[in-house]
Amino acid sequence: MLQVSFEPPVIVDFDNLGGRLHDSITLRPRIDPYVVRADLTVMPETTLTILPGVVMEFAPNVGILVLGTLNARGDRGNEIVMRPILRRDNWQPRPINGDFVNNHIIKRAVPYQDFG
Repeated sequence: MLQVSFEPPVIVDFDNLGGRLHDSITLRPRIDPYVVRADLTVMPETTLTILPGVVMEFAPNVGILVLGTLNARGDRGNEIVMRPILRRDNWQPRPINGDFVNNHIIKRAVPYQDFG
């Protein structure tokens, strides 16, 4: 018996990142920041590449768990920026368990290393 299966292609919403990353992707610099609204997990045998100049904004209590590979190497003057979501005119904080949570990143300092 011949068995055929079909999996629809996964479309990555770069303005609303989150969930499990099963296919390798590259984040390239662009005008708008990439917004991570839910925890992002890089699964085994998957690579997330973040190029110099990329800006990523994270919702409160959201992060990246890497079980595969993370390639992120900025350049002096063209760093990779990871920051809390910045307030915009149309953005409102969302309550979590009835409370508003402050945006923060813990251990955000990454020293520059020249491998050149």
